[in-house]
Amino acid sequence: LGWGKQDLHRSIVLRSQKMAAFGVKLRSTKNEMVDKSAPKLSGYIDKQEIRDYQESILASNIEEWYPAIRDLTFKTSFVPLSVHDAEALVNPSTCPVEQKESVLQRLQSKMTEVGGTDGCFVKMSSRSPKDAVVSLIKHAPFTPADDWDKRAAVVIQAATDVMHVNAAEDFWALLSKSDRVEQDLRLALEVPEKFRENFVVREWVQLDTMWEFRAFVYQGTLTAITQYNHIVYVPDIANNKDTIEAQLRSFWDEQVAPRLQDVLQSYIVDFAIVGEKVWVVEVNPFADTTGTGLFSWKEDKEKILANKEGVFQFRVRHSSLGKALVAQVPHEWRPLLE
Repeated sequence: LGWGKQDLHRSIVLRSQKMAAFGVKLRSTKNEMVDKSAPKLSGYIDKQEIRDYQESILASNIEEWYPAIRDLTFKTSFVPLSVHDAEALVNPSTCPVEQKESVLQRLQSKMTEVGGTDGCFVKMSSRSPKDAVVSLIKHAPFTPADDWDKRAAVVIQAATDVMHVNAAEDFWALLSKSDRVEQDLRLALEVPEKFRENFVVREWVQLDTMWEFRAFVYQGTLTAITQYNHIVYVPDIANNKDTIEAQLRSFWDEQVAPRLQDVLQSYIVDFAIVGEKVWVVEVNPFADTTGTGLFSWKEDKEKILANKEGVFQFRVRHSSLGKALVAQVPHEWRPLLE
């Protein structure tokens, strides 16, 4: 989940602010992570800045980068959505029954094609409904004796595994509870001339979520990498930092960079390590709505993320936060940890 309450809250608030400034209205929120204060942005951002923001988000959708690196990531297929579909999906609870059945039938067919009986990971063109999974985890999947890092690791893994769906209806249940999906669909609908939204059906590959990393690429240069689930201290990562850095940088230099250089110049890419293999998990926009792990947009953007000093950095957690890590997660997740 890439937890870090401040980054997560900032991401949601910024995305909501920018959409609101462009006239995109959001319905009542579904969960506590979403800012409810409706901040005013008069004098802060103009419509051109909003349009630039929208363009950066849409340019990083999976349809743009998947063809270039399809063999470096998970098998993926697409279920095209019409503008009419997207307008209905903005509020799934009021979607006409016939339209819902049609959408689910198309989705189920593609899920069977990609995953057979093994299930799939399903997302939208931009993001997944991972903000909805907390409602599906009824009990904390750890023992009272587990330390705080183990507790967080187990819950994060469980939250990821909940995204492993076998039926289109399972994905619909997540979709119906996701503010992320609603926001992204509304954003896409605001640029109708570039509308190209899909259900994205991906092969399920079981990953250890603690071995995910986020890399920052600015104007074609890899500038920084962070431990993705950065609130958790993982001794094997801390003790093998140099080896991991070399593995990730080599993979980016030799495999990813040559393929994406004509697609995107600045982006944030997520990697997962499974033994000797590195997967590309996702490509995200190089924007302040994307989380930065152990970096900070405020403190590090100029000197590290934008490579102003020309110095690469790889950051991992070297010691445990102990119980203090609970304060770093969204409020609704805390009962699962305590």
